[in-house]
Amino acid sequence: MSAPSARNSGEGWMVFAGILFLLLGLFNIMWAIAAFAADDDFVVDELLFGDLTLWGFLFLIVAAAQLWAAWLIGIRNPWGRVLGIGLACLSATFAMLTFGARPLWAATVLALDLLAIYGLAVHGDKPA
Repeated sequence: MSAPSARNSGEGWMVFAGILFLLLGLFNIMWAIAAFAADDDFVVDELLFGDLTLWGFLFLIVAAAQLWAAWLIGIRNPWGRVLGIGLACLSATFAMLTFGARPLWAATVLALDLLAIYGLAVHGDKPA
């Protein structure tokens, strides 16, 4: 019997999820910087709670954790998968809570979070 290919082992999805986490971390850093610098670009009245400074700090913390998770996924650490799923859920929740302030941005981040969850939860069961 031959060795399983990378496609069957889920390795491709793990690489994809790691790259998505790198991208999501960078997106959340950009969201945080925009919240700190450009208050005029946001519809602040549509935020569920808090002000833009609070949301900027929250997104900055999530971004740092996502970059760490991307690194853990990249080195095939099993905890990277668990941390990644949790952070993607948290990031998706934050995106939904700030949907009124920046709808297109939140929808993009939400879609990427869902793809990352799918890649880690369904296809990441056999790390290389």
